[in-house]
Amino acid sequence: MPTSLLDAVDLAAVRAAAGRRTGAAATLLAGLLEGQALAFDPDDPGWLGADDLVVGGAALGEELRRALDEAGGHPDAVAVTEPGRALALAAGGAAVGARRVGAGRTLCLLDAAALADGRTWEGALAGAGLPGLVVLWTLPAAEARAAERLLDAAGWPCERVAADAPVELLAGLDHVLAHATAGALLLAA
Repeated sequence: MPTSLLDAVDLAAVRAAAGRRTGAAATLLAGLLEGQALAFDPDDPGWLGADDLVVGGAALGEELRRALDEAGGHPDAVAVTEPGRALALAAGGAAVGARRVGAGRTLCLLDAAALADGRTWEGALAGAGLPGLVVLWTLPAAEARAAERLLDAAGWPCERVAADAPVELLAGLDHVLAHATAGALLLAA
């Protein structure tokens, strides 16, 4: 039985998938889909154990929907909203999921625009400590420290990795997905 994503995946496939995509989240999407970190069943879109996806920002949402469609997933399973609203929406989803037996995790993907919106702070406060809530945030290296301070002040464990390094990304995903409560992975570009 594999003990980490690094033991379970074909790293060359993750690197190749990241190279085929463009955009700030290319390596993240490759890690989630090719790295098998995202739980979904292509044959059953309503599967209770599937991860819920909330994305802050239309461009990042379209990027994820396209990648999910290519991987045989269900693009309609992605909830796209304004960057500042995404974390609060994900926190609400995780709170509901915590009451359902067998529910999957709630993953919230954010980009740099979420940092400037005060509602992200409110979402961070609401989501701190919730089981199964994971934030995956892509942003420039200069802004990663500010995001880390914001989440830390709200009580979130954070891990920061280079956005273009598949091995670091998979190791970081391992760490945040292993937390029993909310965790965040910051991908510094």
